[in-house]
Amino acid sequence: MFLRAARRNLEAGDYAISCFDSQQAAELALKALHICRFGSKPYTHNLVALAEPFGLQHDFLLTLSLFYTLSRYPESESISFSREMALRCVETASEVVEFVRKEMEGGC
Repeated sequence: MFLRAARRNLEAGDYAISCFDSQQAAELALKALHICRFGSKPYTHNLVALAEPFGLQHDFLLTLSLFYTLSRYPESESISFSREMALRCVETASEVVEFVRKEMEGGC
């Protein structure tokens, strides 16, 4: 749901919200994998920490994690959300969701 919204918001030019939706898609997918594998989820929004137990490393995860806050409160930071940035967010979230899908193919 969040990944679809991220794509729609990217196309609509709502880049900050596209980045937020992308972060949420990645976070919820990783938390689902935690629940599947460990029976519970960590209480964090840090995608690097959520991905680490599964060996998932991505050079943009830390940046995407920061968008949890920055995209919700864009007026509080001097960041300008561009199409390129939102596209990178959507691509990263897509890769994370696909990784989780493959990890969960055999079930929990």
